[in-house]
Amino acid sequence: MDIIPGNHDTYFKNTNEINSLKEALGFFINEINIVQQPRVIEYGKTRIALIPWINQENYQSTMEFVSSCNADILGGHLELNGFEMMRGVTNNHGMDAKLFNRFELVLSGHFHTRSSRDNIVYLGSQLEFFWSDAHDDKFFHVLDTETRELTKVRNPHRLYEKVVYNDSKVDYSRFDYTIFDQKFVKVIVAEKNDTYLFDKFIDNIQKQSIHELKIAENFNEFLGDNVTDSDVYVEDTSTLLNNYIDAVDTDLDKDVIKNEIYDLLKQAQTLEIQ
Repeated sequence: MDIIPGNHDTYFKNTNEINSLKEALGFFINEINIVQQPRVIEYGKTRIALIPWINQENYQSTMEFVSSCNADILGGHLELNGFEMMRGVTNNHGMDAKLFNRFELVLSGHFHTRSSRDNIVYLGSQLEFFWSDAHDDKFFHVLDTETRELTKVRNPHRLYEKVVYNDSKVDYSRFDYTIFDQKFVKVIVAEKNDTYLFDKFIDNIQKQSIHELKIAENFNEFLGDNVTDSDVYVEDTSTLLNNYIDAVDTDLDKDVIKNEIYDLLKQAQTLEIQ
């Protein structure tokens, strides 16, 4: 098996030299080939260029490789401008996708949601890692090296389940609570007119074999002078933060702020999992 280091595998931001793949796999499993430097590997009749995470140390050599390597398909862990990092959140920094125009197909990891444009395909994560992945279909992919056809295989397993509670619109006596079994569950309260019915709804969720239950009833503590209740309606933390930033009156570049907040959110989520 061939594998390339991604940004979460590396200890330092400016080099791939120290990474978890080497520490966890490289010294113990001969069957796994860790691609530390850009290289072209033949799979059947198809030559595929593989490039590890691009950083300050390897940028120049990687770009020289990209411009001259003999391959029609490239696989990497790229941070390209204009693609969705997660569903509904677009990355507004990083490299220009035009740098990879010479390839017939570019397959990339890194961003968690699947998307494609021109010759670029972001494969997305194969499974859900954070709440921002909830209700976003995840896929494994198979590349036929003879026909070069890319097939996506949907992962049937889901880890996170969000539900918007509104007892003025939904009859919860007919609700299927088995969807919460073996899930992390978040209940977002949009409208609660009957406290008894709501408590019964929560009790029915807790009767399932759930991993965790979170309840979001209101966000008044987050509201500032420039943000009204009508500005904030969220389904996850990232949406809350983006809506808040959009509603704040400032001359600062809001896209830059969103990207910085997104990076901090991912760091916090990683620490929470550990």
